Amino acid sequence: GATTSGASDASFVNGPIKKIGNAVFTFPTGAGSSYHPIGISAPSSSTDAFTASYVNSPPSNRSSTDGVLTYVSACDYWNLSHPAGSSNVTITLGWGTGSCDIKTLSTLKVAYYGSPWTNLGSASITGSTTTGTVMASTASTISTSNVAFAIGKSSPTPTASAGSAVSICHGASTTLSGSATGGLSPYTYSWSPAASLSSSTAYNPTASPTITTTYTVTVQDNDNAPTSIATVVVTVNPLPTITVSASSSSICYNSSSTLTASGASTYTWSPSTGLSVTTGSSVSATLTSNTTYSVTGTDANGCVN
Repeated sequence: GATTSGASDASFVNGPIKKIGNAVFTFPTGAGSSYHPIGISAPSSSTDAFTASYVNSPPSNRSSTDGVLTYVSACDYWNLSHPAGSSNVTITLGWGTGSCDIKTLSTLKVAYYGSPWTNLGSASITGSTTTGTVMASTASTISTSNVAFAIGKSSPTPTASAGSAVSICHGASTTLSGSATGGLSPYTYSWSPAASLSSSTAYNPTASPTITTTYTVTVQDNDNAPTSIATVVVTVNPLPTITVSASSSSICYNSSSTLTASGASTYTWSPSTGLSVTTGSSVSATLTSNTTYSVTGTDANGCVN
């Protein structure tokens, strides 16, 4: 057997460590200014030998996983080899200063690279998001050559929402309503297309499209779970085209002319001077002086021109 003591950020081995024996053992590995141990359960033979080292750089093929793992560490991993013996052992990995993306303990797993990265589970987790350990729930067969181990996660995918479909008139704006449930908050948002948005990363950007547009929001939670996508359609209705005519554009003093508008559903006339009414598609104007009238039309979609 073998024992170690006093390992910390100020005292660790930056390089391979070989251990021979049948005792539980924690390799005091680390790099830079950070202690990052890897532990094994007791081998069955006193002649079993294991060699471990820590690497403070991203492991290879992180995106290739078994479908259970949703994330593999983006900053570090361990190499473990078994140059003598045939015992299977259970792996424990430790995180601390210099570790990354430890946001919650419940989703942590021990992962090993077997092409793809494979989940070994989590029989126990200790500590906090700052420093702690995760022990695999499945024993591993370690070959004579290096096997890579890393902290992984199996995180639930959040559910994204882009809000309800909305209709606006040409030239108007609307506020989009992105949200998410599940996973670990806070969430980050990415909207597209971004050209007609006040922000592509706000959860509630202002949209000012000139044509009917489908907006897509991609939501990432705070635990590196798979992203979730939702869409919303903003329909842009054209403004009504108003046509106006007068039964006579030149009348005698105190005489009348009928003014008629078309192209909308409702109409409002101004000024009210001389008019029989100020609303309706047809009004009568009785005048004692030259007057210019304006009409505003509102269509069935509520668009005004």
